[in-house]
Amino acid sequence: MEKKMDLRVYKTYTALATAFIQLLEKKSFDDITIQELCELATIRRATFYKHFADKYEFFVFMIKCLENQFYEKNPDLLTHQRSKYHYIKLIHYTLDFISHNEALVKSIFKNSVSAPLLSLLTQQTTKILEENLKEDIKHGAVFPASPEVLASFMIGAFIHTISWWVSTDMQMPKEILVKQLIGIIDKF
Repeated sequence: MEKKMDLRVYKTYTALATAFIQLLEKKSFDDITIQELCELATIRRATFYKHFADKYEFFVFMIKCLENQFYEKNPDLLTHQRSKYHYIKLIHYTLDFISHNEALVKSIFKNSVSAPLLSLLTQQTTKILEENLKEDIKHGAVFPASPEVLASFMIGAFIHTISWWVSTDMQMPKEILVKQLIGIIDKF
C-alpha cells in the first residue's frame, strides 16, 4: 500500500518548488542561496535541511517530482512493456514542459555557471532512462546497445538538442522538432 505524504511535508515541498522555480527564472542556480529560497517559500532553513542536504539534492528531488507528474498525467505509460509510443510521448511532454517554462529552461541552459545543474539533470535523466531500458529488456525488448550506453547516448543527444533549441530562441517550431526527433527514434 502506498504511504500518503504528510500534509505539512507536501505544503513544504510545494512552497519550495514554487519558490525555486521563481528564483531560477530570475537568476542562475549557482546564485540562489538556501536562505533566499527559504524566505521566498516562507519556511525555516532548519526545515529545508531536515529534508535536503543542499540545493543540489533539492534539484534532484525536483527532477523526480517532474517524472512523477509526467506519469500522473500519462498513466497509460506506466506499463512494463514500453514501446516507442512511450518514448515519443515522453518527447512531447518534455518539449511541452520546455515551451511552458521557457524562462526556467533558459536559466538552466544559459551559461556555464549552471554546468553543475545541467550535469545533475543529465545524470538523473540518464539514470531514469537506463532503468526503463533495463525493465524493457526484461520484457523482451532488444536494443542495439547496452542500456547504459544507449541511455547515456540518447540523453546526451537529447539534452544537447534541447540546449541548441533553447539557444536559438526556439525558432524551429516545436512540432517540427518533435517530428524530427520521432524520426530518429523510429530508426531504433
